[in-house]
Amino acid sequence: MIPRRAVRAALWLRFPAVAAWGLLACACHGVAQSPASAGAGAQGSNTPVSAPKKAGGSRGPSMEHDPQIVTTLLQLLESKDKTRPAESDFTDTTLKDILTLGTPAGFHLRNRYIHLGVSLAQALSVTDDPRLKSQLIELARWERSEEIRAIALIALATRKEPEHGGIFREALDNPSAEVRFAALEALELWNLPPAKDLFLRTVRQDFSPVIRIYAGQALFRRGDPKGLAVLRAELDSGDWLARGMAARYLGDLGTGEDYDRLLNRMTLEQNNDFVLAECAIGALKLFPKKKP
Repeated sequence: MIPRRAVRAALWLRFPAVAAWGLLACACHGVAQSPASAGAGAQGSNTPVSAPKKAGGSRGPSMEHDPQIVTTLLQLLESKDKTRPAESDFTDTTLKDILTLGTPAGFHLRNRYIHLGVSLAQALSVTDDPRLKSQLIELARWERSEEIRAIALIALATRKEPEHGGIFREALDNPSAEVRFAALEALELWNLPPAKDLFLRTVRQDFSPVIRIYAGQALFRRGDPKGLAVLRAELDSGDWLARGMAARYLGDLGTGEDYDRLLNRMTLEQNNDFVLAECAIGALKLFPKKKP
């Protein structure tokens, strides 16, 4: 079996040494995204987040009258931990080609066909069958695989149901950075009013600069200037990845004053080309905002 670290290797398009939480951006590519998540992700738009859609809308026909489908999905959920491609699949089938793909869509396909729980977690978000909804909540709260739990959290968020806020808050207290990062992405998709308070709580309390920075940009997109203050503070972090992420989001969301901050950081940055690149890219974006 291919080691997990080899499966993740191609993900690092922007920060090659990032820890496993970065898997989420691509692994969850197949889940429907809201305007909030699109704005906060790789596109870097600072367009204000749109108002959340009313929760509880129609989700299509119930599966309660399709017992064969429900039974099959429940059986697959029971066996997902034991289901993996055979060793020969990695050399003798098209799976070997998928493993070479490094784009977001390619990584999503790779993860989907190596981990059965990925497709199952995504599928559970579109049904109102009570047994399947219960399974999705169980995956989001208790799944042992952090990758599948992360996908379940994001799938749950697409339902935009107010009662799920406690599940996202619970995930933000998890020791795993991968699960906490997934909870932030889920909150962006969920995008109901309590999300803003949870972003603020995270920037104040989380010990990981990666988590604080991602929460900070989400907070600022929802109108709280404290989020921008977090990005500015982390630009001087002793952690190179934190400096790089802060520069990236300042380029997306900053002001003319942040143009000068990024230029100053470029002068000071002597040892890391990733940070230098993010500062230069961010300054390029902010150039039209600088004072004459």
